[in-house]
Amino acid sequence: MKTSSQEHRARARFSRFIPTPPSVMRSLRSLRNAAAQALYNFLIEKCFGFGQGSVELSYAQIAQVIGRCWRTVARAAGKLRKLGFAVLEPLPGGIYRWRIPVLAEEVKDDP
Repeated sequence: MKTSSQEHRARARFSRFIPTPPSVMRSLRSLRNAAAQALYNFLIEKCFGFGQGSVELSYAQIAQVIGRCWRTVARAAGKLRKLGFAVLEPLPGGIYRWRIPVLAEEVKDDP
């Protein structure tokens, strides 16, 4: 049985994660393409789960993590960009800075 101090430590450890905004979750549920869902879910985890706001990865790096071909990731990225679910900024070396736009009212101050 856990004591109250052990429960408090467990809660504190998980409270560092930033919750995913509702608009982003609605966008994820609206996707019907499995590759686009896998890519978007990965980006949500990286951008919101650890509070970084963006992630810098190539198509090949993402493909290796989500278990898809880099061409499939490129097509899925195009779909996410077209729908406005992701913003890609090209960087040197074939790497992109990936960001997920959120509604202004869903942005919270950094703790």
